[in-house]
Amino acid sequence: MQTGDRYRYDFITRDAGGNLRLWSQDCVVNEEGYVEAADDPLDLTPSVDRETLAAWAEYWTLDTRHGGPADCLVPAGETLVGHRLMRS
Repeated sequence: MQTGDRYRYDFITRDAGGNLRLWSQDCVVNEEGYVEAADDPLDLTPSVDRETLAAWAEYWTLDTRHGGPADCLVPAGETLVGHRLMRS
């Protein structure tokens, strides 16, 4: 990774009622080489239909190389289902 590289961090949560929600966060590599948020991480992005979101939640796994559930900002009352970090 190089300073200025941009990434998109997507994560799916499940609320107490069982509903899935997709959240997206734009990230950038800072001068120290760390990926940091470039915007509000809890901007809800309803960009896919329910069936696609359910398929993503089933497919995605928690990749500990990019942080675990404790590193994610998850809304109160929701649990982390899956996440991914991809270069944009």
